[in-house]
Amino acid sequence: MPGMVDTHIHASQYSYAGTALDMPLLQWLNTYTFPVESRFKDLQFAHNVYTQVVKRTLRNGTTTACYFATIHTDSSLLLGRIAHDFGQRALVGKVCMDRNSSVKHYKETSQESENETYRFIKELLNQKYPLVKPVVTPRFAPSCSEALLTQLGAIAKNNNLHIQSHISENTEEVKLVKELFPDSESYTDVYHKSNLLTE
Repeated sequence: MPGMVDTHIHASQYSYAGTALDMPLLQWLNTYTFPVESRFKDLQFAHNVYTQVVKRTLRNGTTTACYFATIHTDSSLLLGRIAHDFGQRALVGKVCMDRNSSVKHYKETSQESENETYRFIKELLNQKYPLVKPVVTPRFAPSCSEALLTQLGAIAKNNNLHIQSHISENTEEVKLVKELFPDSESYTDVYHKSNLLTE
């Protein structure tokens, strides 16, 4: 029987899966997700959670996974190593975000995000894992400046990499994108202008 493919897993959210479902997306991110994700700078914490999620997905028949990690390069690389060690095919993304007013210590500057994305890609590819590859990962338009989105589009194109993100998950998010990117015709256009929509 062929294995299943999961094209969208937030590995860092596994520690509270099935809980914290009491508020809309943007408030949920600020209240639960960003504070938890900020803990992944601790490599032992990251190792424990990422080992659990890879083992659980494999146990449930997911042999290929497209993972969102966090903004932390070293723990994102660790997720790649864990997937490799367990023999799971994986696309792993170091999350990029240079906007976050709610959890101020959980964001990067545009330059940090660009530099760390390059480092993540280089170091993961240098491992030569046969089944694990990097994927360029702007979290979603509201957490990224236009400059960062453009940089990430160029990185993906220049390195021939896949891209993952989010789009239009609820009306509040769509409204926020209109406010943050007034020169774009739509949410999709934000990504299109940054060369983040590919075939």
